[in-house]
Amino acid sequence: MVLTQLQYFRVIAREQNMTIAAQKLHISQSALSQTISKLEETLGVPLFERRKGKISITPIGEVFCEYVDRSLSELDNGINMAKKLYAQGKRQISVSSAIHSFLNEFLIAFYVENPEISIRQFHYQNNEIAEQLLKNEVDFAIITAPINHPRIEWEAMLESDIFVLVSDNHRLANRNNISIKELAGERFLCNFAGGLNREITEKICADAGFSPNFILEDNEGGLIVDFLDADLGISFVPSYAIVKMKRESPLSPTKAIRLNEQAYTASIGIAKRKGRIFSNDAVKFYDFVKKSFVELKDELKHDIYTNYTNISP
Repeated sequence: MVLTQLQYFRVIAREQNMTIAAQKLHISQSALSQTISKLEETLGVPLFERRKGKISITPIGEVFCEYVDRSLSELDNGINMAKKLYAQGKRQISVSSAIHSFLNEFLIAFYVENPEISIRQFHYQNNEIAEQLLKNEVDFAIITAPINHPRIEWEAMLESDIFVLVSDNHRLANRNNISIKELAGERFLCNFAGGLNREITEKICADAGFSPNFILEDNEGGLIVDFLDADLGISFVPSYAIVKMKRESPLSPTKAIRLNEQAYTASIGIAKRKGRIFSNDAVKFYDFVKKSFVELKDELKHDIYTNYTNISP
C-alpha cells in the first residue's frame, strides 16, 4: 500500500465517479482503475461496487475512508508544520486563549526566562480553539473548560472560588458574605476576559430561582470595570480574575463578597492535542505554565482574602 493509492481512493470515494475523479487527479481512467484494484488486492476487501460502468463505495469502503481521511489530514498537518518550522528557522512556541489578558503575565514571565524562544499568541473563542489545536496551528490553549473532542485533552491547573464583585457604594458593599438569592433584581455584568460568561451566570441564578437582568456583556473587561466603579451593576467573578483586575486597576472602588453557596467554582486549564509530539521548547513552556499555576494558587489564597475582602479563608 502506497500513499498515492490512498490519495486516489479518497478522491474516488468523494466523487463516486471514476471519470470525474480521473479528471481531478489528471490521470487516465484506466490508470486510476488499476491503482484502486491494486489497493483492494492489497487489503483483501472490496472498497467499491462496479455495475454497468458505475461505481459506488461499499460499507467497508466507507469505514476505511474515515480512517484514510484522518490519516491524510494528519499527514498534511505534519507537512505544514515541517514547512513552517523550516521557514521560520528559529525556536518558537504558540499558545491561544479566550482569556488572553490573563495569559499575558505568563507569556511575559516565560520570555524573560527564555529570551531565545519567540512567542506567537492567538486570541480565539473556545469554539474556535479546537480547530486550531487539531491543525497544529497552536501548541497549547489556556481555557476555562474542557473541549469536548476525543483528540483533545485538558488538564485543570487552577480551581478558584466565585465571588460577587460590587462597587464600594453598592448597598451590599458592607457585607462579607451573601446568598445568591439576595441578588435577584440586581443588574448583572458578564462575559469579560478572565470572568464568567452569560451561560454560567444564568445557571448560578437559575439554581437560586431567578433569571438575571443583564445590562452589559463585554469581551474585553474594561467597560465592566467602569460600570462596576459607577455602581451600575454587579458581576460573578472568580478569584483569579479579581486579583488580575485589581492589579490593572488598583484604584477601582470595588469589593469582593463571598457566596454562601460555595459549590460554585471556576477552573482554568491547559488543552493540547492528544498524541502530538512537542518540541523541547513547547515542553519547557508547558512545565513553566504548570509551575506558574501552582504559584498563582498560593498567591490567590493570600491576596483575595487579605486585600479584597474582610474575611479569612
